[in-house]
Amino acid sequence: MKHLVTSGCSFTETRSNIVTSWAKHLAKELNLELHNYAYSSMGNSLIARQAIFGVEKLLQNNNPEDILVGIMWSSADRGDYFDQDVQLGAMNGVDHCLQNPISFVEENKGNWIIQNAGWNHPSSNLWYKQFWNPLGGLINTLEKVMWTQNYLDSKGVKYFMSTYSNKACPLDTDDINLNWMRNSLDFSKFCDFGMYEWCRDNGVVSFTLEFEGDVAHPNSKQHLEYTNKVILPHLKNYDYI
Repeated sequence: MKHLVTSGCSFTETRSNIVTSWAKHLAKELNLELHNYAYSSMGNSLIARQAIFGVEKLLQNNNPEDILVGIMWSSADRGDYFDQDVQLGAMNGVDHCLQNPISFVEENKGNWIIQNAGWNHPSSNLWYKQFWNPLGGLINTLEKVMWTQNYLDSKGVKYFMSTYSNKACPLDTDDINLNWMRNSLDFSKFCDFGMYEWCRDNGVVSFTLEFEGDVAHPNSKQHLEYTNKVILPHLKNYDYI
C-alpha cells in the first residue's frame, strides 16, 4: 500500500494541528502518504462524498491495492447542503466551526455549507426546526455507510470504519426503518463503534484540555493509544498489514 485516505469530523481532521489525530498516527506507522479529507463539525454525507472523491482521484494513477481507506463516522444530527454562490470560508468561526463552507472538487463553482443541530444560524435553525428528526438522521447515516461500502467493495479497495461516538451515532438502533439497511452492511469492517467511549472506558491515557479546552475530544496521546490498540490490531486481523 502507498496511500491512506481518511475522512471524518474533528476526531479525524489534521488541518488545525490542534491534536495529532489517529489519521496521522496511522499514516506514520504504516509509512503511507496521508490524504485526509476530514473537517471539524462535518456530517456523514460529506464524509462519504469526500472519501469516495479521494479514492476516485487516486485511482486515476494507482491500483486499488495501493490504497487503504479509514472512515470515522460523525454524529447523525449533522448535515450539509450545496450552495453555488456562497464564498469559500464565508462562515469560518461562526458557531465555533473552524472552516465553513468547504469545497473539495477543484475549480468547483459552489461550496458545501456544514450544518449542526446546535448552531444559531438561519439555515440550521430552519432545517432542524422544520425538516430534521433523529430517525431521519440515522437513515441518512446508514445510507451513506452503505453507499461507501458498496463503492469501495466494487473498486476492490481495502477499508475500515469506526464512529467518533456510539451515543452520537448509534448504528445499532432497533427500528424497522433502519433494520433492512443494517442487514446489508458489513459491520466486520468496523474496528470500533465509538472512539470517545473507548478512550473513556478502556484507555490508559486520561482526557485533557488539549483540544480547545474541550474534554470531549481525545488528545494526541489518546489518538496514538487508539491507533495502536484498536485500529492496528483490526488491520492485522484482516491481513491488511
